[in-house]
Amino acid sequence: MSALRDELDAARKFLAPAWERGNDDIVVRLSNNAELSRTSDAHKDVLLTASNHLLRIHEADIVHQQYAPSNAEGEYDEDSRKTLYGLLDLVATRGILPSLSPGIATKHRPRSMIPDLRESTPNGARDIEILREIISTLSKIYEDPTAGLAPLIRERILADVVAGAGELAFSPGLEDHIHSTKDEKVFVDLINKTPVSSAMPLLTYLLQPTTPPWLKIELSKQLSLIPLRPGGVRHAIEFIASSYPQTQQQMEPHDRTKGPALPLDALNQACRLLSSVPSSMGAESYFTVLAPQLLSMLDGDEGPELSKAAALIIGNGILGKRAIGAPGTVGWRLFAEPLLNNIGPSADQISRKAKNQISSQSIVVEQDLKAALSRLFTLLTSHPSPGLTKRLVGRLMLPLWSLLNYAKNHPVDHFWRDASWKLLETFFRLGAGAEQLEMLAVNLLWDGPPAWIYAPGSEGGVEVRGRGKKSFDDGFNVIEQMGKVEQRIASYQDILSTNGVEDQDIGELFVRLSRRWLAPRSLAAGAPFRLETSSEEDPLQSLIIAKLVMAMLEKYKDKLAADPDNMIELVKQLLDEWAESNKTMKKHSEDLRKATYAGLSNIVQQKSQNDRAQKEPDALAEVDSNEVLPVALSLLNTLISAPKFRPTTRTSATLSSVLPTLESLRNPDPGSDLPPSVSMAAANLTTIISNLLHIPHPPSTTATTTNPSSTASDKALLTTALTDLTSPHAPLRASALSAITTLTTARSPAIDIPQLTLLLLRTALPDPDEYVHLHALKTLAALASRDVRLVAGKLLLDAFVDAGEEGGLETRLRVGEVLGRVVEDMRRGGGVSDGLGVSSSDVARTVVQKIAGAMAAVASRRGNRAKEMKARERAARLEERKRRDAERAWGGEVPVDPRLLGEEEEESEQDKRDAAMLLGIVEGWSDTGLEEDVRLRALALSVFTTVVEEPGTLACLQRETVEAGVDVAVSSLVLEVDETHAILRRAAVLVVYGLVKALDKVHDEGGQVTEGAWLAPSKWEQIESVVGWVRDQDGDAIVKGHAAEVLEALETWRMKKALGVKGDGTLAGHITDDLGLGGLRGLSVNVGSGEPASREGGRKLVIEEVE
Repeated sequence: MSALRDELDAARKFLAPAWERGNDDIVVRLSNNAELSRTSDAHKDVLLTASNHLLRIHEADIVHQQYAPSNAEGEYDEDSRKTLYGLLDLVATRGILPSLSPGIATKHRPRSMIPDLRESTPNGARDIEILREIISTLSKIYEDPTAGLAPLIRERILADVVAGAGELAFSPGLEDHIHSTKDEKVFVDLINKTPVSSAMPLLTYLLQPTTPPWLKIELSKQLSLIPLRPGGVRHAIEFIASSYPQTQQQMEPHDRTKGPALPLDALNQACRLLSSVPSSMGAESYFTVLAPQLLSMLDGDEGPELSKAAALIIGNGILGKRAIGAPGTVGWRLFAEPLLNNIGPSADQISRKAKNQISSQSIVVEQDLKAALSRLFTLLTSHPSPGLTKRLVGRLMLPLWSLLNYAKNHPVDHFWRDASWKLLETFFRLGAGAEQLEMLAVNLLWDGPPAWIYAPGSEGGVEVRGRGKKSFDDGFNVIEQMGKVEQRIASYQDILSTNGVEDQDIGELFVRLSRRWLAPRSLAAGAPFRLETSSEEDPLQSLIIAKLVMAMLEKYKDKLAADPDNMIELVKQLLDEWAESNKTMKKHSEDLRKATYAGLSNIVQQKSQNDRAQKEPDALAEVDSNEVLPVALSLLNTLISAPKFRPTTRTSATLSSVLPTLESLRNPDPGSDLPPSVSMAAANLTTIISNLLHIPHPPSTTATTTNPSSTASDKALLTTALTDLTSPHAPLRASALSAITTLTTARSPAIDIPQLTLLLLRTALPDPDEYVHLHALKTLAALASRDVRLVAGKLLLDAFVDAGEEGGLETRLRVGEVLGRVVEDMRRGGGVSDGLGVSSSDVARTVVQKIAGAMAAVASRRGNRAKEMKARERAARLEERKRRDAERAWGGEVPVDPRLLGEEEEESEQDKRDAAMLLGIVEGWSDTGLEEDVRLRALALSVFTTVVEEPGTLACLQRETVEAGVDVAVSSLVLEVDETHAILRRAAVLVVYGLVKALDKVHDEGGQVTEGAWLAPSKWEQIESVVGWVRDQDGDAIVKGHAAEVLEALETWRMKKALGVKGDGTLAGHITDDLGLGGLRGLSVNVGSGEPASREGGRKLVIEEVE
């Protein structure tokens, strides 16, 4: 038999009397054993003998395990285990428990294997020596917690052993000389050698309410250090969670890879425990050791449930506390700074990594960036915290925005896009407002600081790489950036559309962006509002802000109208700006009239400014107050006229403060260039506000007054008309348009020109019923006559150009027709002079210039209608799919029955060919790729012809505009030679004909050709050559006929100009010198001087024979 079996047999023989029942105490029965060493203290002898048996069995077991084969069965059968448990119960019950201080005695111990074993001592006194001997022996056995009898001790009496070691090490009831550092070491070693899974329940079990304070302190100290062990955090969380009752859902079977289900109360308790720094350690040391475990759990190494637990501990327990989680503290350095530096590297980090490295070196490799992004995502989305989200993502908003757009535009894993999007969405839902949204809008094209940029990673993802100088320069290429604007604006709108952005924030953001767009200088602290941008303002930035404002106004109009306070405040600021600007202009005019040296300086300064303005007429940085004011007044009128509008205290104060400015607009100074519609709108608003606030109406200083009763009837009529515009019956809609036209023509103050114009552009003009949209054309022309600069020069022109590709073809064609009518009405109504090329109205000149320039641009081949092309391609694919499905279902080509198409008789072959040809022509009009529709380009050339065929409107144009229009026309004649483009060539040749016709009319009336209408002789030669080629070679008879008429008119105009005669045969006043006929001898043809011409010192006289 092996030594282990011998030791077990000896122990079994020693305990044999204990299994027998008797009246004597267990110790007495065991003391009669012949193997027992005889001393004066039988109790001590029994306990020491029992502990020695345990030690010898343990040593024999270790030796046996060293030499036993790997497949050997264990020696601990049921009888052996009973013997070992009996020995352990004996030494614990009679050797340890009686010597413990009151309150330490453990309860709920396992039932003793020895019958009638009770806790007692011979005299009822503690025997510390026996306790020390037993603890010393058992601690030797427990040196290796996995070998020999150590597992049985941990299973049976470890709590008693630890309590006994604590009694020896810390009990104040013992004399000082009894305590030793060795006892403390035994206590600590017992706990440290116990696996984490057992140590946590053990120490918690010993921390009973009755436990003495001196032991509680030491147990708590050791308990607080348990999480610092490997796997300590996980076991701590799971142990705490096990003490909470589980719900039905948590009791159901689940995937073990996901970790245990953790109740929220348990997580909060674990958070408080693990975030508390032990008294025996400093915060720096504690969290430095704890951080790797928490970060590993946050990465998901222990399953998603524990990942969420780690997020709660880091976010709420550590970073959520000012003492350990504020910037600069240990928690911030360990958990927050690595995330911030890996996603958006700081300048210090870049400078450290840039030493001895090239500029394009990786600053943050892909693995680190992905880990940081994943950790931040888990940290903020597992248990969302507004404060923590704002502190972390607030610093990373722009880097995450850049990463989001990079991921959208590059073939990378969806993780990069989804994580950055979710973080931004969480940020704007929890920790951001209008201020952060405005900051993002201002930095919409941000793709990184000058030092770094996101770039392709080593594993197909993303990394942070140093930005070289060339890359930085390319990043600010305007042409390249323009391609990103639409995509970034779409992403920005997606953020605004999330449920996290409040309606109040959208309203405030709209006001902020509108202020940046319309009054950018007002954003500077203490700076007055200006309706023009500074020369240093980035025009691309202004464009982005303007597009964002328009997009928000279109998409969130209902939300903006629901909270009008911010909008009214914006209108007030714009009106205040106009008042301030008007006051400054008045003062400047007065200074110019003063006969002082300062006034002379002002005159010189004004002249230089006027010269610069003439040299740069198309400057983009200026916002015309005459365009802003009507829109602002219309917006204010819409808000306060709404049926549900009720003025609040704030709104009432704002409206009261704008009344003086409205009064200034209502009664403009003589010579003011404000449109009449502005004055009428101001008067209307004054009346409405006065009625709302119940204050007396201010008297008007103008001669004309409005009858309140007529104004009320006009409003009632307008309300009825606006209601009828939505009627399903076309006659009612047409009648409504006629009523609006009548009110507009009568200059009723009830008409809100901007609002009605936009309304008709979106509702009546696209109406498919011809009876309705023809009335809409007339109504829009009437509105344009009220304020041609705003309606025609801005709203209609924007709708025709349609830069956002939002309007349909039919709508744009109808808008172009309205613009043509506007030009004709301006000529007939005297908007521009019918004189010899001299403009009588600066407003008309400006509007005509804008219309002609826009028409030349639309008629050119430079259109970029990407959305329309994609829509056509989608429609073609859908039609082709329908055709294939029909043929598949029919089993071949689908036959066409003429009767199903409403045709009484079958078409002839010629009719079919004609129909196919017409269909091909119509398809050719629209199938133009990225270019504009041919019909739209032809209409644009027709409107341009309307402008240039009359001297009055032609004189309004600059030379560059005329040349651009003529170049477009000539290019169309040369390049657009397809049969489907015949209508474009017809319109193009009429442009030249209209220009020649206008010049001929100027000559007949004895006027001079303005500089804008003057073309170089080489240009006329080019025109004549192209038109002559068209007359001879073009395949369209109408185009050839027009070309022949152009050549004839051009020759006639040249002859008239050369001979100096008018169309009726009378002299035009002179004969031109370019033919050498200006001063013939014997002929009185020198009309200008009234005397025979004498050319002293001039060119030699030319003598010709005259019949």
